[in-house]
Amino acid sequence: MWFIIFGVSLLAGIIGVIYLVKMVSRFSLISQIGKRWQRNLVSLLIIAILFAFFCFTMGVVNAFVILFHVLMFSVLFGVIGVTVRRLCGGKGGSAALDDRAGDKDVRNFRDGSSFSEGALQEKSFVEAAPNDFLQHDSSYRGEKCQGLAGRRVYWQGWLTIAATVLTLAVGYYQCHNVWRTEYNLTSDKIDGSVRIAMIADSHIGTTFDGEGFAKEMDKIAADDPDILLIAGDYVDYMTTKADMVRASEALGAMNLKYGVWYAHGNHDEDSFGRDFEASDLEAELEKNGVHVLKDEYEYAGDLCIVGRKSGARGGRSGDSSDDQNGESLRNQEGGSREGQEIGSSRDQNSDLPGGRSNIADLLKGVDDSKYIVVLSHEPIDYENECNTSADLVVSGHTHGGQLIPITYVGVWSGINDRTYGYERRNNTDFIVTSGISDWAIDFKTGTRSEYVIINVNGEN
Repeated sequence: MWFIIFGVSLLAGIIGVIYLVKMVSRFSLISQIGKRWQRNLVSLLIIAILFAFFCFTMGVVNAFVILFHVLMFSVLFGVIGVTVRRLCGGKGGSAALDDRAGDKDVRNFRDGSSFSEGALQEKSFVEAAPNDFLQHDSSYRGEKCQGLAGRRVYWQGWLTIAATVLTLAVGYYQCHNVWRTEYNLTSDKIDGSVRIAMIADSHIGTTFDGEGFAKEMDKIAADDPDILLIAGDYVDYMTTKADMVRASEALGAMNLKYGVWYAHGNHDEDSFGRDFEASDLEAELEKNGVHVLKDEYEYAGDLCIVGRKSGARGGRSGDSSDDQNGESLRNQEGGSREGQEIGSSRDQNSDLPGGRSNIADLLKGVDDSKYIVVLSHEPIDYENECNTSADLVVSGHTHGGQLIPITYVGVWSGINDRTYGYERRNNTDFIVTSGISDWAIDFKTGTRSEYVIINVNGEN
C-alpha cells in the first residue's frame, strides 16, 4: 500500500515539476529569453534554488509543503483562466499554448518572416499599424475579453504566488499559536462535575521548546482543570533531552486534583535521531509524578483512566472478541501506584500492533460505575471501543487533517475513524484533537493548534 502511494506521489511530483517549469517560464522577464530550452532551464534553476533555500531555512518537509501549494494554486488558477476565456468567447486552449503562438508571431514579425495562422488573420491590421503590433497582442489572438487572458500581466503566476503566501502565512500562524476548544458532556456516573484538560501531539521541538511547552501548561493551569490527559506524541525525533526534561518538570509543577496522565504515541517510543531513549522519557515523566499507562488503568475519584498502547505501526486493531488465545494477565487487585488501584490486561499471544491489548480484554474487571476515560493516541478502534463500557475516548495523531487538500484522506482511506472533533457511538463519546503543536510541518491550513477542555457534568 505504502509503496503504491510512494510511487504515485513520485510520478505526480515529476509531472508537477514539469508543469511548474512551464508556468515559471511564462513570467515576462523569463519569456523574453530567446529559446524555449533556455527558458525552461532558467525556470528549473529558479525552482531548484528556491526549494533549496526553503530546505535550508525551514526543513525538507516544509519545502515540499510550499512546493505542493504552489503547484496546487497554479493548477487551480490555470483551470479558472481557461474557463474564463471560454466563457468570454475566446478560442479556448491553455494560456501556455496561446502565449507560445503569440511569442512565435512576435519573433516572426521582428525577423520579417512568415506569420502563424493566427497572425495572418490580422494581416491588414499589421500592415496598417506595424508599430502598434505589440500593444494589441490580445486582439491578434482573437480574444474577446481581456484581463485574465491578457499577456501584459501574467495573472496565473501572480495569483499563484499571492494565494500561496497568504494561505501559508495563515497556516503558520494557526500552527504556532494555541487555541482553547471546549466540550460539554453529561454522565450519571459523575457526582457534581469534572473538568478534564487534554492535549496531544506536542512534538516538543517543532513549534516550541521545553520552555515554550511550560508556558502553554501555565495557560492550561489557569483554566483550573481537575486532571490533564496527554494522548501521545509528547516528543519526537526533533526533541532534545534537555527540552524533554524541562517539559516534564513543567508537568510536575501542575497542581491538579487528579494529576497528569499519559499514554504513548507512535513517535514517543521511536528513539531514532534523538539523544534519549523511550525508557528515559518514561523515567522522567514518572519522576515528575506523571502516571504513565501502557495498556493499564487506574482510578482517580469518580474516574477510571485507561491508557492504550500505540497502534499506529501495525495498523488498525483487530476484533475485540473475548475468545482469545492465551490468558489475560492482571495485577493483583489492591496493587497501587500512589495509593490508587492499577490494573492491566496483556494478551500474551496478541497479534495486535506492539502487543497492544484488545480493548474488551483491557477493560475486563474495571469498575464500570466509574466514568471510564480511554487514552488512545490513534482514533482507529471506534467500533470495538463503543461496544465496551468506555464512556469517553480521547485521541490525537491526525493533527486535525493538517492541510486542506488532505484533511479527510485518513478517514476516506479507512486509516482513521475520525479526523477531528466530537462524535458519539452507542454510549461512548469520542473526541479527537488537532494537537497542541505539530510534527515537522510548520503550517496548519485545515485546522489550528489547540488544547481541549472537557466539562463532564453529572446528570443531577
